[in-house]
Amino acid sequence: MAPEFKAAIARVEDASTAKQRPPEVPAVTRAAERVVLGAGSEGFREDRDYDVIAHEIRAEVSRGAPLSRKMLADAVWCLWATKPALAETPSVLTRLIDTFADVGRSRLFRSLAASYLQNFRQDLPGLFEISALLQKTAPIAREPYRGLSAELDLFIPQRGPENIATQAIEMGTSIPEYFRKKGVGTQTAFGEYSSHATELALQRLESGRPLDAFEHLRSVKRLALHADGSLLFGGLRSGFANALLLPYESQDPGKSERDQYLELLLEVIGDPRSHSARWTPMPRARDVALRWFTEQSLRQFLDIVDKVADRRMWRYRRAFWEAVHAKGLIDSAWVVFDGSGAREARSRFGKNTKFGQFSLGVQSGQAALILQIGPSVVAEWSHNGRCHIWNDGSEGPAPYKSRYKPAELRATSSGNADCPRLFSQSHVSPDTYSWQRKVASKLQRITGISISQSEYKISRYD
Repeated sequence: MAPEFKAAIARVEDASTAKQRPPEVPAVTRAAERVVLGAGSEGFREDRDYDVIAHEIRAEVSRGAPLSRKMLADAVWCLWATKPALAETPSVLTRLIDTFADVGRSRLFRSLAASYLQNFRQDLPGLFEISALLQKTAPIAREPYRGLSAELDLFIPQRGPENIATQAIEMGTSIPEYFRKKGVGTQTAFGEYSSHATELALQRLESGRPLDAFEHLRSVKRLALHADGSLLFGGLRSGFANALLLPYESQDPGKSERDQYLELLLEVIGDPRSHSARWTPMPRARDVALRWFTEQSLRQFLDIVDKVADRRMWRYRRAFWEAVHAKGLIDSAWVVFDGSGAREARSRFGKNTKFGQFSLGVQSGQAALILQIGPSVVAEWSHNGRCHIWNDGSEGPAPYKSRYKPAELRATSSGNADCPRLFSQSHVSPDTYSWQRKVASKLQRITGISISQSEYKISRYD
């Protein structure tokens, strides 16, 4: 799939969630918000057509007619969210701002503040004019806007979102929750201002070096996710992945920390190996995730098989493939388990962990590891299975499938082979390092990188 097409898919997927609704709010909370904030101060009333209302208001302004209090109250919600958007016409915007200022009603300014927070964008038409009005009238609007404006420059577009982001990080909470605790209504707390400030907060976490990987994980979750694990806002996918992973571009956290990060990424975004389009907008984060998934797949194979394999033989195989990984030869990895191995993998690595399964019977506990090494594909079998290599990876098994027939993962049906297209090698007499040298030689011909025996040799104390 072409990169441009993958990017287009990712944009469509993000757009499909770009207007996520805030979580369900109990009826008693909604009633309390109506009492405190005033009816109609949180957005559109469902029984009215605000596009029609916007046309009517624009017509009245254009002919110089005075605007009733009801029209002014409606105009607040028609500045940006309707067709026509009243703020897009400079003469209409100027007339409305002058009239808002002359009326000077507290409820009107609270509604204007809510509309501003719900529709906020840095390129919003009339943003700076409305911002200036709200800065002047915040004391009239009363709390929570009076305090938020005085203490955090809420209505200064260049500073307010940054200050709110700082507050949320320091308090260990999401920005919508911070606003709600301050007394802002639910719909407004989940508006575009909060979405923008959340992106800024995630960028802060992205650029820092966490002292504790688990605390960093909790911080990103608190900022970006609902309690059910879904993103607070559409379009946060890139910011979430970057904040989580970019601090570890050059130095990985521990294995248990990585496993928890990967479990969360699978739940929120999906596996970059099988959902690559979702990761196209965040290539640096994708590279970190792929590195971790490759290591985890290798570890899944080695750890799960380690429980049932003959230790005398298996420790040699483990040492060899860990040396191959340490050399940086493995581009990607995918494990195929039988039923018992699948259950053990989910138990040890999390319910969301990804791998393939055999569609036909194999020896109990048997597994296979599919590796992409340069242009070639390797299928390493556990137990008494062989190592198979297809020089041209397109002729070998495709990774990331959910089901495999055992025959798909064998280059030859029996015996050893080393020919231009295929390679098969059994693992007999591992203590002589014979099979290891043959496989290492094959990998050197593929990659140009040699692995010396000292790199995979077993100490007598191991």
